[in-house]
Amino acid sequence: MDELDRYRYWGSVLVAIGMVLVVFVLQVVLVLPVKHLRDQQVAFEGFRYDLANGTAPVGQIGPDDLAIAPGTPVALLNVPGLGLENEVVFAGTTSDVTASGPGLRRDAVLPGQAGASVIVGRSSAFGAPFGVSSRCRSATPSPRRPAKARARTP
Repeated sequence: MDELDRYRYWGSVLVAIGMVLVVFVLQVVLVLPVKHLRDQQVAFEGFRYDLANGTAPVGQIGPDDLAIAPGTPVALLNVPGLGLENEVVFAGTTSDVTASGPGLRRDAVLPGQAGASVIVGRSSAFGAPFGVSSRCRSATPSPRRPAKARARTP
């Protein structure tokens, strides 16, 4: 193999690697956010239907006395500070579930029930519902006085 053939070989290898990287970036930047949006739209419509008919989950155990299936919509998440509006939360935290949206840990209570709800989501792909949260300074709530305790000025 002479020197010219070596340059052609390594040039072809670099072109192939570059093409794979370009396809990967296009997948992450264009395809995955569209998939996330579609999954959210379909889940939102289904969850609205379940809420209207009174068949939405109200606990970790379904009406058939079995645990609710992973990927079942269980809540809507609204966090104006993060730009989240009506983000459907699914039961479970597997990679398949969090590809569609935030997931509720299986051992946590549903949002709105007594106890701590633990919601897991992605911050860099599949729509990145929690992408902005990595730039937040603190997750601790700021101290506020109750509405009735506000000082009045004469």
